[in-house]
Amino acid sequence: MANDTDGQGRAAGAPMIEAARLYEKVSAKGTAYWTGRMGGLKLLIWAKRDGQAGDHTHVMMVTAPTPRDGGR
Repeated sequence: MANDTDGQGRAAGAPMIEAARLYEKVSAKGTAYWTGRMGGLKLLIWAKRDGQAGDHTHVMMVTAPTPRDGGR
């Protein structure tokens, strides 16, 4: 069976959709991370810490968001 992907795991010809907008921030310790919202979730993404096991380069965590201005 032929592999009908574009080399990035996406079906050939499939449209891409924006899932979230990420904003780069810097922690009090000076570490860069990215944050954003996807629906009812708050996303946090940061680089893998030195010595952490695995071949991955980043870690993404999700949490319930704090209310935005206006009580949303």
